[in-house]
Amino acid sequence: MEVEMIPEDKLPLQLWIEIFSRLPVKVLVRLRCVSKTWRSFIDNPNFIQAHLSAFKNNSGKHFVLSWETRPTEMWEVYELLIRICTMGKFRHREEIVNFTFSIRELHYDHKGYVDGLLLFAHHNAAQNSTNLIVFNPSIRKLMMLPPFPLGPPGRAQIVFGYDPLRNDYKVAVIFLPFRMPEDEYPDAIAVYEFSTGCWRIKSPIEVPDKWCLGPKVFAKGVMHWLCIDLSMLTEQRKLPKNNTHIVSFDFSSETFSYTELPGDRGDDSCEKITYPFVLDDSLALFDISNTRTCVWVLRKCEHSGTNSWRKWYDKATDSEIFEFFREHKYRVKNLLYCEKIKKFLVGVNGEVKSYDMEKNKMKDVDACFSCHEMGFDTCHCHYVLDPYIESLVLLKPLDGCSLTSHTARGE
Repeated sequence: MEVEMIPEDKLPLQLWIEIFSRLPVKVLVRLRCVSKTWRSFIDNPNFIQAHLSAFKNNSGKHFVLSWETRPTEMWEVYELLIRICTMGKFRHREEIVNFTFSIRELHYDHKGYVDGLLLFAHHNAAQNSTNLIVFNPSIRKLMMLPPFPLGPPGRAQIVFGYDPLRNDYKVAVIFLPFRMPEDEYPDAIAVYEFSTGCWRIKSPIEVPDKWCLGPKVFAKGVMHWLCIDLSMLTEQRKLPKNNTHIVSFDFSSETFSYTELPGDRGDDSCEKITYPFVLDDSLALFDISNTRTCVWVLRKCEHSGTNSWRKWYDKATDSEIFEFFREHKYRVKNLLYCEKIKKFLVGVNGEVKSYDMEKNKMKDVDACFSCHEMGFDTCHCHYVLDPYIESLVLLKPLDGCSLTSHTARGE
């Protein structure tokens, strides 16, 4: 650090940094109140980055951040919960946020989670507005982003990531316009940089509008989507059964790349069910067919499917496990892998399951019972699971801005 903030007469400054960076966020928040010197030390961006690096690999603690929405006994009133759980004992959890809202008036969408920061969209039907909000669960602080610029008519994909070259967090709104013969709209993205606090438009840019984008995963400064190349449509206008490529967006260069998926993807008679996840900070694919279960790890983004991947796991498939993933092919929301216990957490609508690849066992760890009791034919609960990372990134909240100020209570 450039300025000495803690006296070095007893311990060197670097040792102070080493000690403080190992302390939990709750302890550091209390220590900020000890003195102005300690407050200045803990608030220093260099120390915040050192602390984040120390807590980024939480495989030993295997904490999970769960985003849950579920119906209540009141008509059209839902409950939003944000909780910290553990992989091993999922029901042992600390509640961060809990409030109710009317789905007729409000809606909340989980958009991304990076380095302990959660991005979600708050839709207000009465005001016909959408706000993007960044929330730090560790220190219970949030900030609302300025409204993002409107793009060409069509649809938009909102993603959250980190630019390692500039040491900056970014939110990107990727505009995927509808193509009309009489209209020419430039492909564009709107990028919000935390360092500048404002949006900018980057146009023209090559946007993957010929691809059917699926589940996404952020790893090493790059957002990856599992996708199908729409140019491979059959004569009957049917999509191929198997995913074919990864589309990647680099937050540093703000460019797209395309990578073929490994293995035989052209044979529709052999159905492959594929999900992206993060393994040791890299993009990985869980790939299961009725014969083999494989895990592939991405080496680098490039067009060639052979040299871009390495096989990390390969085993004969258990028929019951394959039937589970085939039955819930479009219901599995995300996979979370914990290397310490060598198990996946699988979010399937309102349920969370633990999957052990080695033992071929699937076990319920959290299930919804309220939807059936309330008369729903299907479960209306929604889970998103992220690896919880303690973060000291001190986002300055707007005056009067809190999660509960955006809610419609069900009284």
